[in-house]
Amino acid sequence: MGATAEDVFTPPADPARRLLAVLGRAGLTVSRREVGYRFHDPDTEPLERIATRWLRPDPRESTP
Repeated sequence: MGATAEDVFTPPADPARRLLAVLGRAGLTVSRREVGYRFHDPDTEPLERIATRWLRPDPRESTP
């Protein structure tokens, strides 16, 4: 099958929408829908786990 007129003339997705989709797939946003609107809230828990692990002192580097 060939491309339809919709395939040819549909503009690319909004960059903000694409970014929100990427962040959602990475688990960094939580989306909710209310009365025709979609709200995206940051989910900082995954980043907090990384920061906590990264900032934890390395016992191998402790002074004797």
